Amino acid sequence: MRGRKGSATLYREYQRLIKVKNKFEKRFIDEAFERGFVVLRLGALDFLILNLDTKNVYIVEVKSKNGKLTPKQMLIKALFEQKFNIPVYISRNGEFPEEIVKKEEEATLKRLAEKMGVKIGYY
Repeated sequence: MRGRKGSATLYREYQRLIKVKNKFEKRFIDEAFERGFVVLRLGALDFLILNLDTKNVYIVEVKSKNGKLTPKQMLIKALFEQKFNIPVYISRNGEFPEEIVKKEEEATLKRLAEKMGVKIGYY
């Protein structure tokens, strides 16, 4: 289930299944869906998002502007980052994390270059 125009009915069902808890989560899910991500609810940390095109996986916790991670969330964040090398991103007020946008742009350019038979380096 990925965000595509003309999929309003599918998206409404998707939101119902994810069980959106507040306006910030709704805002985040809306943008993730529009960007083509599959969004799964995790538990202690809010969402696991997948981009099936780039094969990238991200963990995202949605917080208000001044919201803080609970001690349990800090522990789980440290576990993912230190033991599994999976960064956890914080979405403030439901905004899509800019770091994820940049990683996705790089992955898309890399895929395009590979299809064209060109190697690119980053400065």
